[in-house]
Amino acid sequence: MKKRAMLFDFDGTLIDSLGDAAASFHFALAQIGQPPIPLSEIKKYFGMGADRIFLNLLKDKDISQRAFEHYKDHQRESAKDMVLHRGVAEMLAQFAEAKIPTAIVTGRHIDDLEIAIERHKISDQFSALICDNHLKKSKPDPEGLKLALSKLNISAENAVYVGDSVFDIQAAQGAGMTSIAALWDANAAHKDFSTANPDYFANRPSEIWDIFKRA
Repeated sequence: MKKRAMLFDFDGTLIDSLGDAAASFHFALAQIGQPPIPLSEIKKYFGMGADRIFLNLLKDKDISQRAFEHYKDHQRESAKDMVLHRGVAEMLAQFAEAKIPTAIVTGRHIDDLEIAIERHKISDQFSALICDNHLKKSKPDPEGLKLALSKLNISAENAVYVGDSVFDIQAAQGAGMTSIAALWDANAAHKDFSTANPDYFANRPSEIWDIFKRA
């Protein structure tokens, strides 16, 4: 029997957190005396870590690092309100019971991921946690997925990646993996993937196991 693996994006896929992230960006900018930046401009860089997003927005390494520290402070405060999407815990339990290795490949910095994931005590369910600061290139580059596959010792054709953004789908395609577009987050919509052509769409986490078995 071939060895298979299931890989997940984090924000908007496993956790309902995108609204909290936006608030954290605005808080951090205010703390360093920067004027507000429209969310539409910030979202252009979603897929990379907040530290890299600040650098793209502010064009100064020191100022960007200060902003990132304030961002993490706000994330620590808001983490108590971040919840797993309904059905995610049960979905992860299905893969654990079947002994299918899983991993998170996220645009978050590892500091940022640990803040968000600690509340839910799920880190031990994953065989690998791949974050943006582990990589030279952010999604949609497939580097993160390829690194996860290497750590899991799984070939791309035997792995599936699920995410809520076009960048996630493009990364999966670049890595040679099967892709699933997650539509259960309030910020995700079927039309958003019109240029990405994912292999599958899932309207809720409960659909992922069945898709994985037939993919």
